[in-house]
Amino acid sequence: MKLLLVEDERVFARSVAAFLEREDFLVETANNYQEACLKLDFYRYDLVLVDINLPDGSGMDIVRKIQRNPANTGVVIVSGHQEVDIKIAGLDLGADDYITKPFHLGELAARLRSIIRRRLFDGKKSLILGDLEICPASHDVRVNGKNLILTPTEYNLLLLFMANRNRVLSRETIGEHLMREDEIADADSFDFVYAHVKNLRKKISRSGGRDPIRTV
Repeated sequence: MKLLLVEDERVFARSVAAFLEREDFLVETANNYQEACLKLDFYRYDLVLVDINLPDGSGMDIVRKIQRNPANTGVVIVSGHQEVDIKIAGLDLGADDYITKPFHLGELAARLRSIIRRRLFDGKKSLILGDLEICPASHDVRVNGKNLILTPTEYNLLLLFMANRNRVLSRETIGEHLMREDEIADADSFDFVYAHVKNLRKKISRSGGRDPIRTV
């Protein structure tokens, strides 16, 4: 899942991003309001973590901006404010959760996975598509009950397909979902998507599963 972390405390942002990367999230960061708005205008994110107090604007306005977008993006407010009225205001704006600093990184990751299940998979703990079963909480993938070992990129690719079943996804859409902004800028094309899709299909087939991916 692709995530945008909007946080002006750079050391804190790097720490959170590094942890979430280890949890197989693809994390981009924005250190101020303007940078966050630019990224939200150009890229699609599954989740946005946003601090309320930014040097050049309010995180609440970012929540409003996200709610005006038809994309199904989850929002978590991360803030040092513990006042109940501020929490209520953020949740009433449409945020999925509000977590106060300091917090345990493991708890944050669990909350994010819960939002993904609720928003993209109707709250189901496991997702089944034909012979495939995927558990977002543990990142386990099974084919006919047997574990399937995937790379982080292959896992995110499969999760993207399962969240968009019966929809046509362009090569560019898939590529942007699998890459950070700097990687997209350096890429000559999105042809690498074909290689990842090919490897994923091969692993599913070799494990005895039916290939659920269709190219058009």
